Amino acid sequence: MTVVELQTPDDGPFQVRLDQVAGRTFHRVQRLLGVGDAYVVSTPSSTASVRGTAFGVEVVGPGTTYVHTDEGVVGVSQDGQDVDVGAGDAVLTTDEEPPEVHPHGEVLADELGVPYEEVMGHFDDGFGFGQIKQVYPLSAGLGISPDQVLEELDGGMGMGVLKQATDLRTQYGLSFDEFKQKLDAGTSLGQIKQESKDEADKVTGQDKEEADKVTGQDKDKPDLVSGQDKDKGDKVTDQDKEKKEKEDKKDKKDKKEKKDKK
Repeated sequence: MTVVELQTPDDGPFQVRLDQVAGRTFHRVQRLLGVGDAYVVSTPSSTASVRGTAFGVEVVGPGTTYVHTDEGVVGVSQDGQDVDVGAGDAVLTTDEEPPEVHPHGEVLADELGVPYEEVMGHFDDGFGFGQIKQVYPLSAGLGISPDQVLEELDGGMGMGVLKQATDLRTQYGLSFDEFKQKLDAGTSLGQIKQESKDEADKVTGQDKEEADKVTGQDKDKPDLVSGQDKDKGDKVTDQDKEKKEKEDKKDKKDKKEKKDKK
């Protein structure tokens, strides 16, 4: 993303012109632009201009750009063909075909693998497509439903906080309910992270101690078995020796008796 022009004088036109050659961006223009004002995002295949709105621009590939609108209207121009993209709609511009407006929710629903009606239901509740797109990965990371994530957002919890909760669950196994309880109790995010780390280290230490204990028992067991086997072997050897001595005595006795008879 390159800033081509940035002009915000008090008594002149408001001019912002951006060049985007790759990636995905989201823009929110809060003031309605007047005569001579401009907020323009140019990509290799199209140009998007707005008058107070929220919209996203994604350069999908060479000659292909995807523009979607969350609020207001975005004018998209490609090779002299202009279309207006209203809230909830999107347009894909390519070198081969003229721009055609269609519901952005359909594309997002396919990407997320959820019903179109579900996406649009969230949109109708006042959530932007950008938020909706982030909700489903957060839901999986937090172990709660998408509706619960939306409830937290609606209640004032920011995306950044939810992402930190996801990281804590992944790194230290802290559930979202535990995270929220600590947060509601006034514990800072830094303290929650440190406490979670300390608890995880404690559990890891206990697991290591238990593993060492089991390993020690396993190590002693072969020695015990070896000792038992040795004792058994010694016992068998003594029995064999005693048996041989009896046989030798018997042989000597038999020989003596035969000699006496002669």
